[in-house]
Amino acid sequence: MTANTTIAALDIGSNTVMTLVMQADEQGQMQVVDEFGEVTQLGAGANAKNGHCLRDEPMARSLAAARRQLAQLRNRYRHFTLVAAATSAVRDAPNGAAFMHQCGQELALQDAPTILSGALEAEATFLGAASAFPPHQAFINIDPGGGSTEFSAGEPGQLGHAFSLPIGCVRWRDRFDLGEAFGNDAREHAAHAVRDAINSAGKDIADLQCAASKNGGRAVLSATGGTAATLGAVLAARHDFSRRLVHGRHCGVAEIAGLLDRIAAMDCATRQALPGMPPGRASVFPAGLIIMFSSMCALGHEKLIINCHGLRHGLISLLQRGRLAPQLSV
Repeated sequence: MTANTTIAALDIGSNTVMTLVMQADEQGQMQVVDEFGEVTQLGAGANAKNGHCLRDEPMARSLAAARRQLAQLRNRYRHFTLVAAATSAVRDAPNGAAFMHQCGQELALQDAPTILSGALEAEATFLGAASAFPPHQAFINIDPGGGSTEFSAGEPGQLGHAFSLPIGCVRWRDRFDLGEAFGNDAREHAAHAVRDAINSAGKDIADLQCAASKNGGRAVLSATGGTAATLGAVLAARHDFSRRLVHGRHCGVAEIAGLLDRIAAMDCATRQALPGMPPGRASVFPAGLIIMFSSMCALGHEKLIINCHGLRHGLISLLQRGRLAPQLSV
């Protein structure tokens, strides 16, 4: 890779629209140089009652956020290649392809953003997560997103197994009414639904555990995505949020359960005022923690590592491998 080559990944997610920018250093290694994004909750209200159709207001918010982020890219970088992709909310929606076509036109892209399958999203997340580990380190990665949670396992350079389940923090917030303060019944119902979803994927879970232990070592558990980053930021109680502050932090199930106890009793405004809480994240954070905690228990892990290398890193990796086509080159 030529020095100063710039590649950006635009991730149109179910809860956020995010852009990651990486640039080749003098040795040709890709390094993160920029990241920005917004909570837009594209998947809000897209449920069984309306056939999982995307609603007009969340689509408008997400398109506006993508437009602002592309403007930032164009202002900051004279030349760059862009890969753009959408995830769970879009792939599950009957009007998802039409929305991506609209995004492609209104953002002046050369092609519409790619709608990732669940399997490809899980693979991309694995590739991103793997970039944080040394060679031969076996790991399982979980990524509780807005509309789905991706599970993957293997070692850097060797994906063993990956899959996606339709359990996400926006879906769970809306389904179990977790946006404001809630009690033990709502919490247990939400956790039970996560366990049911995981139990229904019994073969995938078995294959995941097999892939993680293939070479005999004990795999570590890694967590990527917004819920994981928010967990680290809130535990650190830092208003000056930086992924560098939370990347690599270890968190145990007791610590996560204790935080969940605290925030379950808070209304959304009180949660949002917590030091470290990113803008717009407070309403979905408890749902994300329930999914994360339940997944840890189902996988038999007492602690996890917060990993800030995730889906967008993986999208850039897939682009470099020729597995995804660019939406823009300038």
